[in-house]
Amino acid sequence: LSKLEPEAVRPIAVIPVHDSVEVDAFQIATELRRQGFTCEVGFSGNMSKRMKKAVSLNALAAVILGPDEVARGEVTLKWLDKND
Repeated sequence: LSKLEPEAVRPIAVIPVHDSVEVDAFQIATELRRQGFTCEVGFSGNMSKRMKKAVSLNALAAVILGPDEVARGEVTLKWLDKND
């Protein structure tokens, strides 16, 4: 039998779309980490650059958080797999 490599852990990208929600983004990342997920937070640049960074990290999903989402107590979740 050939030696099998464990599947790499894919992070979840937590993307604050405005400086005013960065604290909320870090709180979400902290909670996801408590639940065993790997997270990356705080990408710079416009939304397109932030999403490209998430894709370049091979992130499983992006949790997108803006002021409107915070006001509603929600997030936007975008699966980043090409086949989905």
